[in-house]
Amino acid sequence: MGRRSVELWLLLAVLATSTPAAVVPRVFLEDLVNGSEWIVHGVVRESWSGWDEPTRIIWTHHHVEIRDALKGDARRSIVVSEPGGTVGGLSMISSGAVAYVGGEEVIVCLHRTPIGYLRSVGLGQGKYTVNAGGRVRAGLDGHLLVDPIGKPTPRRETAVESLDGLTVERFKARIRTLLNRPAAVAGR
Repeated sequence: MGRRSVELWLLLAVLATSTPAAVVPRVFLEDLVNGSEWIVHGVVRESWSGWDEPTRIIWTHHHVEIRDALKGDARRSIVVSEPGGTVGGLSMISSGAVAYVGGEEVIVCLHRTPIGYLRSVGLGQGKYTVNAGGRVRAGLDGHLLVDPIGKPTPRRETAVESLDGLTVERFKARIRTLLNRPAAVAGR
């Protein structure tokens, strides 16, 4: 192994130990709304893990009882899925997967994966936990957000991390305002 290879491996080792679990492109509320098939406010009722046989990946599924469907058809519940979990003593961890907890009140922006599961848009940026005081908090723990190169940046007040602390009512009002705008201008 040459000197440059050793230097590259050392750099990768340093980066692996000093960066959060996932480096993800920052999205804005406009991106979440436009990129979602579903946006729901609800409560996580149960979770379970299972194999997706065609891809040989473990997924953890979360049954969410819907209180308010902001986008998508009106149902009583929905299943949100994230890669990773434990099945039969075998565990799989997926960097950037979003965690859900039974009894947790959430607002989630969801897209359909190529295998048909509904998953959070923008990884943790599409999941907001509602605290006991009725305020939202983005699920960004373990994520380092970076601005996409060459993409026009919407107003900073719509960056997901700037939405922390809004009341549920105000947060949902912002989403509804974006849903009522024409898609061509919603992101700018």
